[in-house]
Amino acid sequence: MVSRSGQSPRVPSWLPKTRHKIIHIDDTEEANMKQYFGDMSDFISDVKSGGGKVYVHSLAGISRAPA
Repeated sequence: MVSRSGQSPRVPSWLPKTRHKIIHIDDTEEANMKQYFGDMSDFISDVKSGGGKVYVHSLAGISRAPA
């Protein structure tokens, strides 16, 4: 799970073997996500190479999250 928001998400206890990468950045159109792309790309590649799946979201859940 990759969370891009100014707040830490509540992670349901029923999620098995979940890895988290939380980026604390304001959930606004003006926020500069570019500085996190390399780190996020590495995290996503690592999870996928291990057969995992990645869920990316923002607090508002709007289209910036999958950028």
